[in-house]
Amino acid sequence: MNKFKLILAALIGILVLTACSEDEKKTDNEILLPTSAKYENALNFNEIKISSIKIKDLRTGQDSILIKDGIVREFCDFIRSMNFTKTSEKWTSEYEAEIFEGGESVLKLVFSGKAISFSEKVIIGNTVLESGDYELDNWISDNVRFFYYGKVLDPQHIETPATISLPGEISSVNICDKGSRKINQYEVYAKLYNFLEENFLNRKFEIIYAEKIYSRDLMEQNRQNAMKNCRSLIFENPQNFIEINSDSRYTQLISVSNYIVAEDLERTGIYRLYTDKMIIDIRADDKFVNGFNDIFGTNAKEEKSLTPDEIEALFNEKPPYYMDYICNNLNIESWNGREPNRLEKHKKVLNTQEKPYTVLEFYNNFDLRILFFKEDKFIDYIDYGHRSAGTEYRLEKAGDNVFIVGRICRDHGIGLDRNFEEWYLLSDNGKKLVLGFPYLDFTQPGLWGYELIADNIKFNTGSDMSLTVDYTIRKFYNLDIDIDDDLGNITIEGKKRVIFKWDDEKSEFVSEYDKNEMGMFEIPPESDDITVKCTELLKDNYQRLIEIMSSSSDTDDLSVKYMKDSWRDFLNSCEDCEEKSKLLEIIDK
Repeated sequence: MNKFKLILAALIGILVLTACSEDEKKTDNEILLPTSAKYENALNFNEIKISSIKIKDLRTGQDSILIKDGIVREFCDFIRSMNFTKTSEKWTSEYEAEIFEGGESVLKLVFSGKAISFSEKVIIGNTVLESGDYELDNWISDNVRFFYYGKVLDPQHIETPATISLPGEISSVNICDKGSRKINQYEVYAKLYNFLEENFLNRKFEIIYAEKIYSRDLMEQNRQNAMKNCRSLIFENPQNFIEINSDSRYTQLISVSNYIVAEDLERTGIYRLYTDKMIIDIRADDKFVNGFNDIFGTNAKEEKSLTPDEIEALFNEKPPYYMDYICNNLNIESWNGREPNRLEKHKKVLNTQEKPYTVLEFYNNFDLRILFFKEDKFIDYIDYGHRSAGTEYRLEKAGDNVFIVGRICRDHGIGLDRNFEEWYLLSDNGKKLVLGFPYLDFTQPGLWGYELIADNIKFNTGSDMSLTVDYTIRKFYNLDIDIDDDLGNITIEGKKRVIFKWDDEKSEFVSEYDKNEMGMFEIPPESDDITVKCTELLKDNYQRLIEIMSSSSDTDDLSVKYMKDSWRDFLNSCEDCEEKSKLLEIIDK
């Protein structure tokens, strides 16, 4: 009997230890609390009786105090909604929130972009977080900035009765009828914009339900489901926020870079508003309902597909919204450039089939859109141009293949200009991108950068079809040594040849280089002669570079950070050698 008791006690002990082990699982980011344990040395965020929260703008040193119950609750729910990942990365601190209980400071939180730092070990929900820095799923700067001003962005709680004030202007609007964005009748636009003016813009609607969605993926899934299953209007908003009107004693705002208004399939007069992070049900009057139904009813009366002659007639007449109508009727991307000032119409043989395609070319000074039709049936479209890419295109022939070739600016901004040459094949099933490569690629994000220019392009049309591109590469480094130019740069130039070979099996050009998410080949700005020249420069100026890098390596000034980026880029362009290793060690320490 005693032996049985000992065995039973041992088994119970094993079960207890196993249960504790399961309850105290650890990851890099969290410790899950055992159900009955108490952490004496951790502050329980869930149980703090907050008397006030002081938020300081660390850039100005000024602070504000949150004492209203509602906004304090919103702040706490905002913290509890986060997913925390421990990080060693340092962010520039923007705001500090100091939490008081009974007038005593108990916890400080520092916010910076996409990160948060805790001054104490803290329990949030069922998670124990050590003091220190954590990376978050989403950017939080806007939310904290609004708390600083005594406002709440995308609130968790909306006190009813409440109304929402919709914007007085929009950048663009489209309709979506259970997944279809096609506009069949031009009359739809007159009804749509009349509806917006009379029933929508600058109007207030009663809120009957509101929910904040913390997951970006879940929010997007909800938006896609609404467009797929309901009749909806899709808006782009030039304003960033719209306001909630309620009995709360603080301002509540909704972030709305773009939003969707979808009908409720089960409740007449109820429409669901999908914003960046919220779902809000609003109640509309009969005039709104009738106008909404009239838009979609008019569009559904008759299936209509525009022909080349009808498109040409619209261009010549230029009625309001005619380009929107053309694009939405053909179910293609909106025309976002300046209004076209020229339209050309051609018949062109673009593959081995007997009948040519009808080709419509819309031009302005910067953009080209080509529409392809076969016997009045729309096939596909291609865009070229934008910015400095030009609006010319050409046809290249090789055997049975006819390639449509032009240039397009894929990215542009301060210190950035990326133009690609794109090659397409066209069939009655549509276009196929078979090659895209940099034609002019200029990137200079700081004190370093490069320029990649295609000097010579040769199309080899023989049995081993290929394209040979000769590049000139210029790399810019700011090294702060005596041989730089007036801008402080040293420019190293080199040459590079890239060959794209035709793959019959894939029916596209292939290369040793990788493609980016747009399907363009990325050509690294590297060459053997640049490596040799950089290595010679390194060895000739090694002592001077040692002095410069050593004197600046311990400084956290932002300009020095950019200088270090330039040094690192220069050293990565050099051959592996003792001098390179030593300097990298200095700037990376």
